[in-house]
Amino acid sequence: MDNKHPINHERRQAEGIVAVSEIARRINASLDLWETLDAIVNVATELVPCTLAEIDLWDEDRQALVLQAIRSTPERAFPIGGSFPAGKGYTGWVINHKQSLFVSDVDARQDICPDILPGELPFKSYLGLPLLAGDELIGAIVLVHDEANSFDEDDLHLVEAIAGQAAIAIQNARVYQKLNRQHKEISALYSVAEAVNRPLDLQGIYNSALDSVIEVTGANAAGIRLVDQQNNTLSFAASKGLSPEYVALIQPVRLGEGIAGRVASKGEPVSIADMLALPIDNPEMRAAIEREGIRARLEVPLRSHERVVGTLSIASHKPDAFGQEDIDLLVAIGQYIGIAIENEHLRQDALQEERLVAVGRVATGVAHDLRSPLGGILRSAEFLARPEISQATRRKLSGAIVSLAKRLINTSQQILDYVHQERLSLQLSPCSLPKFLDEVLTVLEVDFSDRGIEVVKDYRYMGKIVMDANRIAQVVYNIAANAQDAMPQGGRFNIQTRKFKNKVKISFTDTGPGVPKQIFDQIFNPFFTFGKRQGAGLGLAIARRIVEQHEGTIQLESQEGHGAAFIVTLPI
Repeated sequence: MDNKHPINHERRQAEGIVAVSEIARRINASLDLWETLDAIVNVATELVPCTLAEIDLWDEDRQALVLQAIRSTPERAFPIGGSFPAGKGYTGWVINHKQSLFVSDVDARQDICPDILPGELPFKSYLGLPLLAGDELIGAIVLVHDEANSFDEDDLHLVEAIAGQAAIAIQNARVYQKLNRQHKEISALYSVAEAVNRPLDLQGIYNSALDSVIEVTGANAAGIRLVDQQNNTLSFAASKGLSPEYVALIQPVRLGEGIAGRVASKGEPVSIADMLALPIDNPEMRAAIEREGIRARLEVPLRSHERVVGTLSIASHKPDAFGQEDIDLLVAIGQYIGIAIENEHLRQDALQEERLVAVGRVATGVAHDLRSPLGGILRSAEFLARPEISQATRRKLSGAIVSLAKRLINTSQQILDYVHQERLSLQLSPCSLPKFLDEVLTVLEVDFSDRGIEVVKDYRYMGKIVMDANRIAQVVYNIAANAQDAMPQGGRFNIQTRKFKNKVKISFTDTGPGVPKQIFDQIFNPFFTFGKRQGAGLGLAIARRIVEQHEGTIQLESQEGHGAAFIVTLPI
């Protein structure tokens, strides 16, 4: 031993006191558990030369030790995070007795035999100490050497001093880790709850939830599967950390089959400590799991009220990675996701109801918009059957029928154009404005005369404008239809034209009750109606679209109780 420790005993003790003070500073420099554990083994190997130093933490639930930190010379790979029973060997004795054990020569010690696990290298010197916080067992710190008589009593005292500081540091780091995890869990739950209450689509909520779960649990991958009730299967709705090839391989899953299928069927969480320890008969599936590096897996059901609508799962590259805290967190997050799914179902039901109402309104409005020209065609056709009418009247009625039929076609086309939101294809050509208006008004007069509406013309511009005559005719028909609805007991419909700079203004004025000023901004909105029981509310919206695509404008002027005027301005 003199060759190993050339300095005298007193000097070594003095250096040890200084070293322990420095150790305390280094060990307590961080509240991160893993940094603290690494600092402890590094300090131990610096003070006491050894082949290997390790820290094993005690898992009370599993009654097992978990390897959490190690340093060896030469360096070798060890399964950090792996658990093993305390056994009946040296470390088992330390754990069971909560006392230090110093074995200078393993071959000479007969009362306790070393318990060497498969894959471990044999050792000749052993130094093991329990890590205690009061009476609570934290774990053990172990130093071994491959040569006998490599440790002495001074080494034991040094490591005992380290162990006392280490137990406190580990306990503090664990408390900090627990508080930090609780903070992260609360933040994750808040994040998911906030996402559920924000106007996100379901995919956005899924992605937000998976990001939160991975961050809090330290998982390497996560996924959400949804139940397809028609096919009785589960399929991924979102995933993180899984390759597309793996996702494609493992879906869909039939309810009751596989881990996810059983969770969805029984509604109970399932935690797998090590996927590679399962009897997987499918070689392709086993190879895929190995490629993904999946060891631990946790799957919980997603519930909407009492109905299971899917599953939420996480996976880790480490075995035994998930505990009860992770199960509780996933179940809580799963409840929020279930709420989001239920809300989406309710939203879709409401949208479907709105669609049906909208379809009904449009159908009613289209029928109303088509009834007027169809009535004009019918009346004109009945007049044509009379033998006493003149040829001139026949020609006028025949022209009216053609115009009304074109109006029907144009109305149908305009509705289709508006629904598809496509840019109108305009057929522009110079047109005499008075002649154009006379032709349109001739068609209107057939229907207006039956309703006691007088058409009054005031043309102050007699020239031409460049326009799509069929489209602008639709504008006039739609404005006239509103005027007709506004004057059910009859009245006057005035049309005035006048030039203004390089534009022409066409005013259409009725003698109806007028339009309240508070709805001026809404009057051109699609599906907005005022003062009539029928109609889809598309007429003025379509009119504005046609005028604007002619690079013109359409405005409403009205005083309640004094009629309404629509002014269309078009470039000449």
